Amino acid sequence: MKSKPVPFIILLIISHWCNYVRAETNFDPVYLISTNPSSCNGSEGSISFSGLAPNTTYQVTYIDDGVTTAPVAITSNAAGQLTITGLNEGIYNNFIFDFNGDIKSVLTYVKLSNPITVPLFSSFASICQGSTPPALPVKSNNDINGTWSSTVIDNQASGTYTFTPTAGTCGIPVKINITVIPKVVATFSFGTSLTICNKGNVPVLPNTSTNSITGTWSPAVIDSTKSGIYVFTATSAGCVTGTTLNVTVNPNIVPTFSFGTSATICEGNPVVTLPDSSTNGIKGTWSPAVVSNTAGGTYTFTPNSGQCATTTTYMVTVNPNVTPTFTPRVPICAGTTLPPLPTTSSEGITGTWSPALNNTATTTYTFTPTAGQCATTATLTITVNQKVTPTFPAVASICSGGTLAALPTTSTEGITGTWSPALNNTATTTYTFTPTAGQCAMTTTLTITVNPIVTPTFAVVAAICSGGTLNPLPTTSINGITGTWSPALNNTATTTYTFTPAAGQCATTATLTITVNPIVTPTFTAVAAICSGGTLNPLPTTSLNGITGTWSPALNNTATTTYTFTPTAGLCAPATTLTITVNPKTTPTFTPVGAICTGGTLNPLPTTSLNGITGTWSPALNNTATTTYTFTPTAGQCATTATLTITVNQKVTPTFPTVASICSGGTLAALPTTSTEGITGTWSPALNNTATTTYTFTPTAGQCANSTTLTITVNQKVTPTFTAVAPICSGGTLAALPTTSINGITGTWSPALNDTVTTTYTFTPTTGQCATTATLTITVKPNVAPVFTPVAPICSGTTPTALPTTSNNGITGTWSPALNNTATTTYTFTPAAGVCALATTLAITVNPKTIPTFTPVDAICAGGTLTALPTTSNNGITGTWSPALNNTATTTYTFTPDAGQCATTATLTITVNQKVTPTFAPLASICSGAALPALPSASTNAIPVTGTWSPSLNNNATTTYTFAPDTGQCASATTFTVQVDPLPALIDITRDTTIYDGTVLASYNFTVNNPGGSIKWNNSNPSIGLPASGTGSLPSFTATNMADTPYTAIITTIPFSNGCAGVSQSFKIKVLPLAKDVFVPNIFSPDGDGKNDQLFIYGNYIVSVEMQIFNQWGQRLATLSDTHQGWDGKYKGIAQPVGVYLYVLKAALKDGRKVRMKGSITLIR
Repeated sequence: MKSKPVPFIILLIISHWCNYVRAETNFDPVYLISTNPSSCNGSEGSISFSGLAPNTTYQVTYIDDGVTTAPVAITSNAAGQLTITGLNEGIYNNFIFDFNGDIKSVLTYVKLSNPITVPLFSSFASICQGSTPPALPVKSNNDINGTWSSTVIDNQASGTYTFTPTAGTCGIPVKINITVIPKVVATFSFGTSLTICNKGNVPVLPNTSTNSITGTWSPAVIDSTKSGIYVFTATSAGCVTGTTLNVTVNPNIVPTFSFGTSATICEGNPVVTLPDSSTNGIKGTWSPAVVSNTAGGTYTFTPNSGQCATTTTYMVTVNPNVTPTFTPRVPICAGTTLPPLPTTSSEGITGTWSPALNNTATTTYTFTPTAGQCATTATLTITVNQKVTPTFPAVASICSGGTLAALPTTSTEGITGTWSPALNNTATTTYTFTPTAGQCAMTTTLTITVNPIVTPTFAVVAAICSGGTLNPLPTTSINGITGTWSPALNNTATTTYTFTPAAGQCATTATLTITVNPIVTPTFTAVAAICSGGTLNPLPTTSLNGITGTWSPALNNTATTTYTFTPTAGLCAPATTLTITVNPKTTPTFTPVGAICTGGTLNPLPTTSLNGITGTWSPALNNTATTTYTFTPTAGQCATTATLTITVNQKVTPTFPTVASICSGGTLAALPTTSTEGITGTWSPALNNTATTTYTFTPTAGQCANSTTLTITVNQKVTPTFTAVAPICSGGTLAALPTTSINGITGTWSPALNDTVTTTYTFTPTTGQCATTATLTITVKPNVAPVFTPVAPICSGTTPTALPTTSNNGITGTWSPALNNTATTTYTFTPAAGVCALATTLAITVNPKTIPTFTPVDAICAGGTLTALPTTSNNGITGTWSPALNNTATTTYTFTPDAGQCATTATLTITVNQKVTPTFAPLASICSGAALPALPSASTNAIPVTGTWSPSLNNNATTTYTFAPDTGQCASATTFTVQVDPLPALIDITRDTTIYDGTVLASYNFTVNNPGGSIKWNNSNPSIGLPASGTGSLPSFTATNMADTPYTAIITTIPFSNGCAGVSQSFKIKVLPLAKDVFVPNIFSPDGDGKNDQLFIYGNYIVSVEMQIFNQWGQRLATLSDTHQGWDGKYKGIAQPVGVYLYVLKAALKDGRKVRMKGSITLIR
């Protein structure tokens, strides 16, 4: 007997364009097969099912491309098979078979597809690069219409072309490859470019290349004088092409150097080192190789071979050095003013002197010429004679009123002079010795000490107590007087003593009193006894009878002590004592109190101690904690505080070991009846193994213990929970499933993870966790391949259309890399995250643009003829040029290719050289007859212009020279003027002159034959009062002669014009000396008669002066500070009496000397 099929449950998850349907059906299994249509867009498709009841008519419905069909009756055959026919291309699902309410269903998707046709084409032959390509057919050999990714075959490069069938033809895109054979470029041994110097060697242009391509050159011969492009046109058969040779002709460069082409130096000065490389990069050698600093010469630089450069020269002129000379200086006395040294020599050399002028010592001065003057240093020595300081034997001191001998008028060195002021035997005086004029000697002083009569002084002797020690009195006073005392010392009574100085000391007698005080005993009030620790007031520091002092030892309030009073030093009193009695304290005693349990009863503590001390307790009694109580004695008992501690024992809380949690229904052991602290008791309620319970332990009475609790946890069984796992695409990454659930259950999963099919996994908890098993289903979706329409080729630089971000079959995503319109690129489509699709690629062909090439156009001179530019490039690109041709300035022209040629723009620069005006470094003017260097044969322009000069050089007159550039340099002629200045001359000059010291000499104007000329003059002897040098007129000055002999100065004049010095001329000035004493009259009569009414100071060469006038008591009456200021014999408006007055004078003279004078003045009326 045939067994009945066993029903089962199918869990079907259907994926349709990222929408998911979950269906569970309990039925007998039904199977299906499908057949696609046999013609394009035909309806020959069918879907058959088996597993149905045999020979049964079912009402069949299904969904066709999302639309539910009307029921149709279809009868199954004897095998239980049923076929739905007449189906076209589409997606079918949800098949329902209804037989009188007995419904069977198949929910899966079935896709029927049109048949696929592959378009067929004949093969394409290879083509030569640049030749005309064949047309692409719009219909395949098997009649499939469609379009190509590029409508025209690129004749520059091989490529792949895609044929896309017209929609509805059931054809699929196909690709064909077309090969473009590249042309072979002719090659030559000299390459495609050649650089030479002007008129350098060039190769012969051959008609056969090194790779055997024959052809012709245009031009046929290389011109070695100008740059150009030579074109080789191939004549050989096959895919070959010609080439070009770009010849660059570099001009010959004139080497330039940082030091120029000429230099003028002083003999011996530093010279440049001749470099082997010019500033414009030309390497070479010099002849001679080293510049001489002793003789002029011309040095030639010859460039090394292989450089486009010419020779050049460097001319050096060496001028001899001049040694400056100066008029010698006469010796001077130390301290005399030294006029400044001249800064211009007799030869007109300017410079500076060092060191600074020194009028205190003979010095040699060095003259350093100013830089740039071709002169050596020179020296000049000025002798300075030192002043002698006169010395005299010392004069012994005298007593006031003693006899003084006259002072000597000649020093031990033979210096003669006078003393001031007059001798004085009443006071110590300093006398000034003034040397007689003309001795080069300094003033000096001599002090004579006059001792006054002195009163001896002694230190006061402190008072003593009666019977105290008295030290012997000093026999020498504080101010050095020796002598003796009387009467003898007495230490029992106050006494006055007399000091008598020893003979010969100029001193008087003196007295000294010593006080002697009687002795007193201090008395104090007695101090009452105290308790040990009681307060002790400080003891008085002054006794009842007024004696001050200090006590010892320090006060002690713990024991009876005797204190000693020590009187203050210097008081005539003996020490005394005082005793203070201190009584000791008693400590109260009590019977101890027994310990109690916390909360127990406490009896009041006794207020009288066992040893009879009364008092009070604190704090208040406390029956909850151990406490120490303090007993404070009642005041007046001489007793200390005492303490008493009462122990209060705290109740113990019993503790028990923790009971581990159990699973609901597990076994519970009986709880212990004795705690870990030894407390016994009982538990309640009874044990419960089905729920968590807290049990209470009650201690047995009398144990001073608290009740306590213990909780036993009973855990319920838990179902593990997990976070759902998101669906993945087939082959996607599946993270390991967690071994611990969200609610903390650990365990393991089965079966192993599967990333290719939807799977349900079971979680089994680890034993001992009170948990059940759980399941988790992970959905795995199949991957789809995105489909895109091919993109036609583009020209390099053309903007490409953005690639679609959704495929023809609905897959979204992104493309990489970024679109590139400069090169053929394959782009990768990456489906968006979460879309179950595969990556795919799409190639976009980018045909490169051709760069048009043209033969360079030679540079022209401004205004030259320019031929029209070609409208077809050397490589066949047609187009137009802009802007219009310009023969006046260098211009870059742009070639724009005609549309449709896949070519870029190109530029061509035509250089138009402007005519250059040669420039030359300025040449300083020269003095008539001076050497004139040769004019340079090359200009200083960035690109030097070479040429010749005319007329010949002339160093006697200013001349303009014309420079004619060499041919072929695009330069104009120019002129250059060299200034030649004539030498100046003096028309007349003053005669020799003799004058006296103090004479004012008028200014004198010199005349030069050239308008605008100038004069420099030098004075050989500035001590006459005229500066050492100057320019222009000789200024007016006051003649000076500080010596005793005549001064002669030679005045040298040199004419100058435009820096040229003429012939010098000289004349002499002689200055004769005059007397020059400082004079103060010794008598005057301020009586108002108009004669000698004021006292003045007289002198010819006084620069500054100060004279102070005193009366005979030393009171200052007047101060004179000018030779025009006089004293009228008054002080504060009051006329002073007739008598003798003293003065002190200080003066500075023009020759630098300092004068000091003292003397007396007699005032009469």
